[in-house]
Amino acid sequence: MKKIFPKEIIDGTTEVHRFKHRVNSKIIYSILLLSVIGMAIALPFVYLDIYSSSRGVIKSEKERNQIASLYSGRIKILNLKENQVVRQGDTLIIVDNTVGQEKLNLIKNQLDETNLFVVDLEYLSNTQNLSRNKIQSFLYQKQYLQYIQKLRELQTRYSKCKTDFVRQKKLFDKEVIAQQEYENSQYDLDLALSELSYFKKQQRNQWQAELTQQKNNAKELKSTLTQYTEEQSNYIIKSPVNGTIQNLIGLEVGNFITAGNSIAEISPDTDLIAECYVSPSDIGLLKNDNNIKFQIDAYNYNQWGMATGKIIEVGKDITLVNDIPMFKVKCSIDQEQLFLKNGFAGNLKKGMTLNARFFIANRSAFQLLYDKVDDWFNPSKITN
Repeated sequence: MKKIFPKEIIDGTTEVHRFKHRVNSKIIYSILLLSVIGMAIALPFVYLDIYSSSRGVIKSEKERNQIASLYSGRIKILNLKENQVVRQGDTLIIVDNTVGQEKLNLIKNQLDETNLFVVDLEYLSNTQNLSRNKIQSFLYQKQYLQYIQKLRELQTRYSKCKTDFVRQKKLFDKEVIAQQEYENSQYDLDLALSELSYFKKQQRNQWQAELTQQKNNAKELKSTLTQYTEEQSNYIIKSPVNGTIQNLIGLEVGNFITAGNSIAEISPDTDLIAECYVSPSDIGLLKNDNNIKFQIDAYNYNQWGMATGKIIEVGKDITLVNDIPMFKVKCSIDQEQLFLKNGFAGNLKKGMTLNARFFIANRSAFQLLYDKVDDWFNPSKITN
């Protein structure tokens, strides 16, 4: 049969193009269509864990302790080094307090002397037959001797008056002397007895009054001694907790330190926690005991894995971080080490930075898709 058109022209026609590209089977199309329909049907039944991410740092459970002196003075003993491990009660610094120690010794001596006075006065005021050998202080030995001397003078006078009275009475009974002379001798005897009794009573009352005064002095001195002793102990700076010395300023023995100025910090040796800062938009669904995963910056999580923990405290108010409002969230860390597959361990240390992934909710794929579409159609929600 004779050809109407050449082959080159026929190959360029639409009929030939349609014939070459005609699909004889629609299996692939059907599979794709069914797959899309199946995924759409499965969206409400596929659930995904939703996480919120924020930056954080590993630190001690307790805040760092500031080391400062309550009093100004020169350093007498220095036992501080950067990164030094200390135990609670270890002596770190002793500030020279020579003047205070002299005052303390003076008060101790005064108190010892006052207590000795109290013992002597209790003996003098409560004992009938006194003995010099039982009096310990020089002051009251002297008073005792003066008392005995005066007492003997009055006793001698009383004895003389008594002798004169007995003699005068005999003469009066024999009517040798007048009644007035007899009465005068009796008056002198009564006066001598009265002076003797009054002196004894007056002296004991004086000792009683001095005893009360010395007891009061002893109480005041004890109070002052306690105060000075406490002040003296404040010149000795001790570690309040177990931990590690950080941020130590340059100090040497003999340097002058000022009261209240920070000398160093102690990072407490306590359990490690992660302190994270979460934006206000993500804080609403965070609650105590929510699970967390930590990606430690120092250890690639693809090789080392991730640490885990839980929220232990959510801040009740915002904290400004670089002038940006954030909520502080404290989290526990379940591990102290991360491991490679070969068993090599990497320790978690204070100061390491991390990325915290907070578990928010378990939501279906349909809900997530709906939220995304809703954001497209309501962009004002995002900007607000």
